[in-house]
Amino acid sequence: MDKLALVTGASSGIGYWLANDLATRGYDLVICSAGERVAEAANDLRSAGVSVTMISTDLATREGIDLLWGPLLAAILSSRSSRTCGISKRWPKRARFRGLNLSPTANAESEAP
Repeated sequence: MDKLALVTGASSGIGYWLANDLATRGYDLVICSAGERVAEAANDLRSAGVSVTMISTDLATREGIDLLWGPLLAAILSSRSSRTCGISKRWPKRARFRGLNLSPTANAESEAP
């Protein structure tokens, strides 16, 4: 895998067609949707010969965002595309994200403008 894309709302409509276009361009995909058709969309997209990681969750909720992080990071770390975002597979796991807080609640206490 040289290229990886995350597409939300990928079970239908614009999200599906965007994911389909990326798949035909050779992008492996992480698709996320709360829709019931996400599994069917994942199977359709795999027919382009790319890897598709499917996440069925609602990103309008805190729980949905929490469920997205694990599979998304696993896909990034298992791909060769991780080098393009500054992650070297030769680094020890504990050093890969040192200084980065990847928790979706990390910025919950933002300063007022």
